[in-house]
Amino acid sequence: MKKHRALYCAFDLFPTSKGASTHITYFANALFDFFAGGMLFTLGNQEYLSEEWEGSVQLKRMQKQIPNFWKRTQYYANELYKEIQSLPILEVVHYRDIWSAQAVLRGERNYKTVFEVNSFPSVELPYRYPLLSKSSIEKIRNLEKLCLEKSDKIVVPSQLIQTRIIQNYGIEKQKIDVIPNGAEICELHYPKLIQEEYIIYFGAVQKWQGVDILLKSFPYLLKMKPDLKLVICCSTRPRESKLLQKLVRRLELEDHVIWKYQLSKQELSQWLQHALISVAPLKEDARNIEQGCSPLKILESMAHKVPVVASSLQVTQEIVTHDQDGILIQSERPRELGRSLYLLLSDPKKRELLSQNAFQKIQNQYTWAIQTQKLQNVYHQLIEENIVC
Repeated sequence: MKKHRALYCAFDLFPTSKGASTHITYFANALFDFFAGGMLFTLGNQEYLSEEWEGSVQLKRMQKQIPNFWKRTQYYANELYKEIQSLPILEVVHYRDIWSAQAVLRGERNYKTVFEVNSFPSVELPYRYPLLSKSSIEKIRNLEKLCLEKSDKIVVPSQLIQTRIIQNYGIEKQKIDVIPNGAEICELHYPKLIQEEYIIYFGAVQKWQGVDILLKSFPYLLKMKPDLKLVICCSTRPRESKLLQKLVRRLELEDHVIWKYQLSKQELSQWLQHALISVAPLKEDARNIEQGCSPLKILESMAHKVPVVASSLQVTQEIVTHDQDGILIQSERPRELGRSLYLLLSDPKKRELLSQNAFQKIQNQYTWAIQTQKLQNVYHQLIEENIVC
């Protein structure tokens, strides 16, 4: 029997270049620092070891590759449940998804639970599986509701998600802690990788990210800035950007778009540091309006002193104050986006003012140290409740 007092579990491949992996790293470390160790249980594949130790932290991965999504979630839950059964002195289990909950909330338990809600599968899965039936979506929604009701604490990255949980699932506000994503201040100065001026997009490339809107804005921008480049740093593999690459060819932008894939944190930081502007062209759809998020790309750009132009949605308004530490524009308007980018590119003093104000905001409100301290306060409350009980 292992003597871990804390468990962090996520139905995610870890580590990867995706934002979710960054979030897991900081939140899991906050948990393990609080309890002086613990277990991290995630997905794996043939490129990862099934088990690793880093000091007092044990990392275990479910290695079996199961193509069917639903069968994979069930196998993962069963494997996780076995691990939980081997941890008799668990005090807190922190989990990121409803698939982990099928193990975490099973049967009697002596530990407290923290449900970290970054997304709702009932909203996201229909994008991935368009033929998903209404009855299946309803079952998923019911499982989400069960997790929200049965967990001791809920942690969310934005006020919008908190509001949706209260409105749509009937959960009391005091049960939910809003802890936004964070960013690390970039202390290093890297040499330029290219001499041309460029703006940057980085992150995933799903439809709701709006990269197609950015590409459609670029021909207008090139009329005024013909030598400008667009660097797209995808956190995913090249095959997931095929439709966007096709759009690049249709718009005849091949000579202006530079593609980079699954960069390390240092490589991404190097590209980001020398960008004139970072763009977050989020679309006004269910993923961003009904669900919400806390865009890492915005926070990390601000931490690198790179001015941000983003869609004006509630989730971006929670972070960016328009015309003070960033520029917010109406979503899904390529011409307006192109015009806003051109105006900012033509005004170096404005870019400097925005980036300095944004950097100050990160230092005061959004470092990972600030956010993980909030999370450890949640753990402290749970432990105190246990002592009182």
